Amino acid sequence: MSFVDKFGREVTYLRISVTDKCNLRCIYCMPEEGVKLLPHREILRIEEIVRIAKIFIDHGVKKIRITGGETLVRKGVITLIKELANYMGDRGEVTITTNGTLLEEFGEALVKAGVKRINIGIDSLVPVNFSRMTRRDRFREAIRGVKKALELPFEKVKLNVVVLRNYNFEELEDFLILAREYPLEVRFIEYMPFGNVSSEAKENLFVSGKEIERVILEKMKVEREEEMEGVSRMYRIVGGKGKAGIITPMTAHFCENCNRMRLTANGYLRPCLFSREMIDVKTPLRSGASDGELEKIIEKAVNLKPRINPLLENGETSLPCPMSFIGG
Repeated sequence: MSFVDKFGREVTYLRISVTDKCNLRCIYCMPEEGVKLLPHREILRIEEIVRIAKIFIDHGVKKIRITGGETLVRKGVITLIKELANYMGDRGEVTITTNGTLLEEFGEALVKAGVKRINIGIDSLVPVNFSRMTRRDRFREAIRGVKKALELPFEKVKLNVVVLRNYNFEELEDFLILAREYPLEVRFIEYMPFGNVSSEAKENLFVSGKEIERVILEKMKVEREEEMEGVSRMYRIVGGKGKAGIITPMTAHFCENCNRMRLTANGYLRPCLFSREMIDVKTPLRSGASDGELEKIIEKAVNLKPRINPLLENGETSLPCPMSFIGG
């Protein structure tokens, strides 16, 4: 039996953050000096993640996304992915999100572990802009990672681009050209201006999905696809090899169809990316809870899923904890 929340939404998608560590310092995710890392003992062990994930799979989850921090800095992550992919079998898929800087090293291992689709977060194709947005000089590694992904037999390669005015907004056409020339999907994501960001910064940086759409229609001949792909509104590039998409968490949320749960690196179930509600699953797990008891804990967390993004509904402006802890 599937996990279903009190609004009748079936949970079929689990996002698992395996680490709070990252080798970049993206301006929309964490401060330049980074965040205080969790003690090693607080991070879920690989076998603990596997046990929780298997319960979700047995209750209807068809998609698991492994994320971070930066996913590939987690020791043992390939082993984790392989075990989950084997257990999932033909019931669904295990995917990952990465910033690409370590893909040249780990790409082939991911394919062998069973990953068929991969999301790469890369916000700029211009080295100086990349450094401004990530506060790190790792553009070459990221681009080599994208190239490596395209060389490997992944069924789908997606590039996630958080759009910021005065940083990378002028690069949208460059990304569209990339999607025209290569078999990949570029997904432009509205900036979520929560946390310690001034009103002036929010106003100056935010670009709406409608404005992004205008650029797409002006710069490239596209055909809009009728159905959403997950949370993305998609456009097929006419005569091209790839697609472009827009994700609008701020101006057109998709809460009514939310099918997600999140497991944080330190063992909490989060029913919503923006909610302060969370359920500790690590303590009972380490205290000898049975699978049946863990199922009840998961059911409790699922029933805490809100009807709508609490930050938008209540006008709050701060995330409950750093994005790097939650996993996006």
